[in-house]
Amino acid sequence: MDIEQYAALWDNRPIRLLDVRRYEYESNQVPSSQICPSNTFLYVTRGRGIVWLNQEMHRVDTCYAIHGSQGAHLSVIADEAIELYWVVYMFLGPLPVEAADLNAHFGMQLSYPSPLLEHVVQLQKQWENIDYLERIQSTAQFYQWLYELLKQIRQHRALALSPDRTMQVIGYLAEHYKEQITVEHVAVIFHCSPRYLNRLFQNRLHTSPGRVLSQIRMAQASRLLRQTEATLQNIAEQVGYANGFTLSRYFKKNFGISPMSYREQLKKHGPAFEIGAGDLGSAVKVWLGTDSEGTANRANSKSIETRTRTIATPMGSIQVPDRPSRVVVDWDIGHVLAVGVTPLGAPHSLIGSKEWFAPYMNAEVNNIGNHNQISLEKVLELEPDLIITWNPCAYASYARIAPTVVFQSEAYQTVAEEIQAMGHILNRKKEAANWLDEFARRISLVRHHVSTYVSSERTFTIADPNWSEHVDLVGNSKGRGGRAAYELLGLKPAEKVRREIMEQRLEYAQIERSAISRFLGDYLLMLNSSQGSPSAQSMLKSELDKKPSCEVIYLEWNKYFLSDPLSSLLQAEEIAQRITAVGPIPMR
Repeated sequence: MDIEQYAALWDNRPIRLLDVRRYEYESNQVPSSQICPSNTFLYVTRGRGIVWLNQEMHRVDTCYAIHGSQGAHLSVIADEAIELYWVVYMFLGPLPVEAADLNAHFGMQLSYPSPLLEHVVQLQKQWENIDYLERIQSTAQFYQWLYELLKQIRQHRALALSPDRTMQVIGYLAEHYKEQITVEHVAVIFHCSPRYLNRLFQNRLHTSPGRVLSQIRMAQASRLLRQTEATLQNIAEQVGYANGFTLSRYFKKNFGISPMSYREQLKKHGPAFEIGAGDLGSAVKVWLGTDSEGTANRANSKSIETRTRTIATPMGSIQVPDRPSRVVVDWDIGHVLAVGVTPLGAPHSLIGSKEWFAPYMNAEVNNIGNHNQISLEKVLELEPDLIITWNPCAYASYARIAPTVVFQSEAYQTVAEEIQAMGHILNRKKEAANWLDEFARRISLVRHHVSTYVSSERTFTIADPNWSEHVDLVGNSKGRGGRAAYELLGLKPAEKVRREIMEQRLEYAQIERSAISRFLGDYLLMLNSSQGSPSAQSMLKSELDKKPSCEVIYLEWNKYFLSDPLSSLLQAEEIAQRITAVGPIPMR
């Protein structure tokens, strides 16, 4: 959703409130479907769980806002007891076609709950009052709540698109210095720990967030002393201090002179005695617009940072950087490498075999944990400008760190569709087209190479015996070598594999070890893991000895559990090399 366009559509748009209610959903409550009677804002003030709006899933927490249109089906599933406000309204008069986006569905986790909560609680109180004046006031209160909501959404989007978290925090401090904020509060806003925030500022600016906040307040205090006749108490309240005494103490510590002495000296000596912005750190001067070079740099960098695109994803329309460069992936590393992007971070379980992907990596890839247990703290520290995940359930957590795209490769039928989709996400369409041309050339070569050694009538079985007392036989699967062998190389499956697994459209079939000889073809591609059970593999070997005519080719399991097009290409080339090294099997 384009928040600027959405907010502009609200300008001078009259509404009538229809209902304002507070609901509670217990964690053991059976989900019940409700229907939005008209356009509805939903605001979660407490709890955690899942809200379904039609087919859209929102993983909600405190300070989560959702908008739905008339007739939308709503279902709430509480992990922890949820308190939820409904604000139901209608537009006065029909909406013009160009304003149709006012009926859009969206949801977002926001960062500053206090003003939103204050407004919505007051809104409900006024709505429940039968006095008509209070009812009139409730409409005004609705617009105040809406203003705060749209402002926070704008801030959230701006923060998500900015790659420099230090500047994000400084920007937040520069906007909220009048409020009683602490480092702990700011850390919550930016989804990190106070310790990490302090370390980030020390590494980048050789100072602390608290010191930067103090500098901003001092600059504003000196400006008010120069430009107004306000009392010290009044100035203190305007710059975030409780009283004039506290302001005076910090001012003298920072500038070596008391505020009132500074004002007296200004009257005597004029502008020559001005202090304030010139005594601040360069990073803060850039944000306050007091450094000419810094201001220009900020303007230039901002124009680059805000260059974005909106793309369609399984989670709805997402705004992403025009050409992401700091990408984190939790699974689909091969798709990203194929279009010429080396991810900033990926699970160690995907980058463990560096030699496999080495020709495609032009930089070091940072470890963000295991693919099924990602460290959000590590992702946060990398400051990505885009996160690509396979997991819709992880979307809400990732989206608080950076713009996030859910990429589900199983939604695509062919290699070309998968790579083109990733090329679109990363704005590398030309690179995607080039890689697909190279892919086609290499597959053509390797298939021809195999055909010179192996008759097209020879049959193959792929087995993974590593993880249980049974054996997994690979069928219509992209993973574990299935796509590489059967789709890319065009190898013929063993008769029983074809009939009982492939034709049944099964990805895998689990069989007893004693039954494997009945599924064997001329070649067995055996996935071998160092973490598998040696005794189980030994038992399987005794079964294989029953069919000595079957040539067994051992493949390293760690290279074959990925199923992306790049991994599948590399797997196909290795399988071809191993088959041709064995040579043709004599005709029986």
